[in-house]
Amino acid sequence: APGQPLLDANGQQIMDPATGQPALAPYPADKRVQSTKNFELDRSISHTKQQQGRLTRLSVAVVVDDMVKTNAANGEVSRAPWSAADLARFTRLVQDAVGF
Repeated sequence: APGQPLLDANGQQIMDPATGQPALAPYPADKRVQSTKNFELDRSISHTKQQQGRLTRLSVAVVVDDMVKTNAANGEVSRAPWSAADLARFTRLVQDAVGF
């Protein structure tokens, strides 16, 4: 099937010298070829979730120095042992801190 007549720069139809008929523009082809080459490297992503660690044993040591008392009158410093109630309070504090 012929296309539209071809026109020259002056707007005149171009005649085919072999046939004496107006030259017709060819129809555009309905075929289209397209290709894409990807030169990328394949990539694999994996997520591994490890099991949480478990403690089998936890050793804790706490050293508490004697209580320091300062005499306000003469500035003399003396040391005294902690009471049993204070030591029990320290023990409970450390146990709570390590999750005992």
